[in-house]
Amino acid sequence: MKNRYILKNLCRKIYLAGAGDFWYEEGVIGNDKSFLYVMICYALFFIYVSMTILEIIAAVFADLPKDEKSDSVTFAVSHTIVMIKIFSVMSNRKLVKELNYKMVGICEAYEVEKTVAENYKIMKMNVYAYVTAVYGSCACFVFEGIRKMQTDFDKNNYGGNEEFAANKLQTGLIEGIVMHRDLLRLSKDIDRSFGTVMALQVCQSSGSAVSLLLQIALSSDLTFVAGMKIIFFVAALFFLLALFLCNAGEITYQASLLSDSIFYCGWHACPMRRNLRRLVLMACASAQRPLVMKAFKMLQLTYGTFLTVVRSTYSVFALFYAQNE
Repeated sequence: MKNRYILKNLCRKIYLAGAGDFWYEEGVIGNDKSFLYVMICYALFFIYVSMTILEIIAAVFADLPKDEKSDSVTFAVSHTIVMIKIFSVMSNRKLVKELNYKMVGICEAYEVEKTVAENYKIMKMNVYAYVTAVYGSCACFVFEGIRKMQTDFDKNNYGGNEEFAANKLQTGLIEGIVMHRDLLRLSKDIDRSFGTVMALQVCQSSGSAVSLLLQIALSSDLTFVAGMKIIFFVAALFFLLALFLCNAGEITYQASLLSDSIFYCGWHACPMRRNLRRLVLMACASAQRPLVMKAFKMLQLTYGTFLTVVRSTYSVFALFYAQNE
């Protein structure tokens, strides 16, 4: 009887959610054929389908920032799959009712109260965990959207305040363009001052690491302590290399985001400011060339360079180690 109660309670919640009556006894839970219930169901599914279609349009056609584009693709794919699952279950409602009837009839005579209670407890815990995860994720998306609205042009752009918002946006753009120009000039001084140091660090770290790892690959009587000494030294060399390349690479990465950040600053909400559009166009064009730190004016100091050095060093070690074996 416990299984019957659990299944019936679940069907009742499904009915209240607007998906229809899946209980095998007609009229016990509710009348899903009444005009009011049918209209509510149609309204709910119209909202679900419309939302999914808009998400698909956003994922395919919308020009969005990188993080919002990723979110739109994720939602479009996941919600499309969810809608297919919902329609699949609802189209087989009659079969599901028969299945519920058979499950109750077969299992009812073999119920073990303790086992059913434990399974029910586990099921409730899983449901609570799932609901917490879903609504926690929803809350985080809402808070992130509010945060972006509070740090963007939109928080100042409301009725009667458009001129002030446009002036503030224009002033901020001009300040940003001037700062970007000055930083580009500063990067050339950094290259001249530290480019040689950075290039030599790449040579030192990669060359020393290869030399030390070859000792492990080619030595047949290396003790455990001696091996650990070499490994720790190599780790220190790569950590030092990461301090040079990854910090310079972070500058390159942040600079690559500048063009999108300028474009989505809110200038489109100021149709009366043609000069503001020109400023955005100039700033975006200037930011299309991301800042890249170089050593010897040839070697790019980026995340990719660091990974290339590490992979190349390991490849040399693996080659000699395999031959020695």
